[in-house]
Amino acid sequence: MNRYVWLFCLLVLGSLVIIGCGSVNNTPSSTTPVVFYSTAEDTTPVFTPTTLAQTLATWGSGNAVYSVFYTLREYLTSRDEGVIDRANIYKMLYDVDAIFSGMYGSAVTLESAAVINPPFNFSNNITYEAAYNDTANERSIALKETTTEVKAIVTWILREAASPKKMEVGVMESAYNKTTKDITIDFIYCVDYNTDDTACEYNNRTRISGNPETHAFEFKQTIGGSRESNPITQIVAKGVSKGAGNSFLFKVKSGNDSNFSSAKYLVISAEATEATLKAIDPTAEAISDSSSLPASVDSYKSYVTSTDFFEFSDILSDRALLNHGNAKAGTIYLNY
Repeated sequence: MNRYVWLFCLLVLGSLVIIGCGSVNNTPSSTTPVVFYSTAEDTTPVFTPTTLAQTLATWGSGNAVYSVFYTLREYLTSRDEGVIDRANIYKMLYDVDAIFSGMYGSAVTLESAAVINPPFNFSNNITYEAAYNDTANERSIALKETTTEVKAIVTWILREAASPKKMEVGVMESAYNKTTKDITIDFIYCVDYNTDDTACEYNNRTRISGNPETHAFEFKQTIGGSRESNPITQIVAKGVSKGAGNSFLFKVKSGNDSNFSSAKYLVISAEATEATLKAIDPTAEAISDSSSLPASVDSYKSYVTSTDFFEFSDILSDRALLNHGNAKAGTIYLNY
């Protein structure tokens, strides 16, 4: 049995299948793996929604705490498909699992292992053993497996028949330790709403690392537009995402919310829901001075305070920046 197929079976948790060019069937099956979605949900915080409606003017776009909620809110396909978009990381990873599943058996063993940088270079210089560019379906994959670790690149373009000038582009690099269960997921996701040019009007750069069994995590995310002058929302966080008595520390800065025009800190319970976040009063609960943080987050404080935000230069503001300087310039395909 091909060892990548063996790994594919080893990681079985239930998943999705890809059908058609750029389309996703979000119906779980019992024979294909959910690796990124389920592992991420067990690693990073998941905020249970209390309502789908944005009924208050203070809860929605322009509210930095709402941005924290939306990116990490629970995603259930039976309830949320067609309602929640891929600005929610769990929705995005759910769909990436479909792409990963559909590409898994296509990866071709290389003549010799080689460093393959993803189209958006995360500067990790990882050596991979198999790869494949599926130009017909606008996606690619690279894989490496050892006895203890799996590493992968997944790239994709998603299109909508109803919006022919809209293009959604993603590049993800991930590492998973089969022994310790530690996982790292680093991705860019951008949406070009008018493909007459290559500028991406919506940009999301996210990095997750942690462990789905201990629920310890570190999280960085920046969301912005196609120009440096566009407002951006920046997040750095660390903590334990689940379990009574646990908490996590967020550092948040947002050009969309005057309450967070400079970086401020939020201490959030691991049991927090949408209602918890919705009730936060930034003027009373957001902490400006890190020396005023409570002792309960002392073990997270150093990482959160000293870790820089992803900046505008760390996101994909223009599709032309993909594969910059190599033979696949401007595409999502792997250069190997």
